[in-house]
Amino acid sequence: FSYSLINIFGLGLGLATCLLLVTWIRHELSYDEFHTKADRIYRLSLEYASGGQVGRTSVSPSALLPALFTIPETETGVRVFNQSAWHPYIVKYEDKLFQENKFFVADSTFFDVFSFELIKGNPRTALTEPYGVVLTERMAKKYFGNEDPIGNILQVNTSQNYTITGVSENPPTNSLIQFDFIALLSSIRLGQREPSWWSANYQTFVVLQQGGDLKNLIRKTDAIVQKAVASEITGENDYVRYNFMPLTDIYLRSDFENEPEIVSDIKYIYIFSTIAILIVIIACINYINRATGRAADRAKEVGIRKVVGALLKQLF
Repeated sequence: FSYSLINIFGLGLGLATCLLLVTWIRHELSYDEFHTKADRIYRLSLEYASGGQVGRTSVSPSALLPALFTIPETETGVRVFNQSAWHPYIVKYEDKLFQENKFFVADSTFFDVFSFELIKGNPRTALTEPYGVVLTERMAKKYFGNEDPIGNILQVNTSQNYTITGVSENPPTNSLIQFDFIALLSSIRLGQREPSWWSANYQTFVVLQQGGDLKNLIRKTDAIVQKAVASEITGENDYVRYNFMPLTDIYLRSDFENEPEIVSDIKYIYIFSTIAILIVIIACINYINRATGRAADRAKEVGIRKVVGALLKQLF
């Protein structure tokens, strides 16, 4: 009994641990793959050199997206900004008052670029009116319980009223963008300013046209940027350019220290994949060793069975 218990428990524990690690690894590798256009979505990050110093950041200025819309290879795009991550918003409904740090603002194309499903409201119109806001199912339950939130008013930062225009499903756990509220970019002061090339606050995402050439998009973007900032680039080795990173690569392969969202590192996938394989190998070796030892202990019994006429099938 003890032999069977140890063997089954050891092998079972090894396989269970391996399966848990494989489940976690698959989850990590699946980040943002649920978006319908995931294979064509890229985030643009700013890289610049000035006076011998090179800087890189995951955000970009407000003028970039309007410039991208003039390029035929661009299908659509969106700017996303979470100002509440640094300065939590005070959100009030009747006698309920909370601090929120996931109050995002974005362009009206947000639901065209990303595949966050709306439970209530129209994704085409939910972010077209100033001071309209879409909240997640989780937030709808938090503020309104079982009441229909559409059309209700939320007071934000004690001064501005937002009308609820939609309710979205909660972002999946494998989504880089984890919002609770999403409002129109023009609702905040930053979004009301004229587009600028020298104030980088937004994550800018662009969708490549179906069948479009990414190299052409990059080349045309570089040409627009060089023309727009030419008067400011005075040093011999000074430059400004934007790098295109696939949306599905950001979570595991971004090397920016100032990512607006929490990211991981591909090296952890390699480390835990190796651990999972080693655990299975160790469990199998342990099982084989014990089985071999058990068989040696029973050599006398096997010999007696053979003498009295046991067949190979019976011995097996």
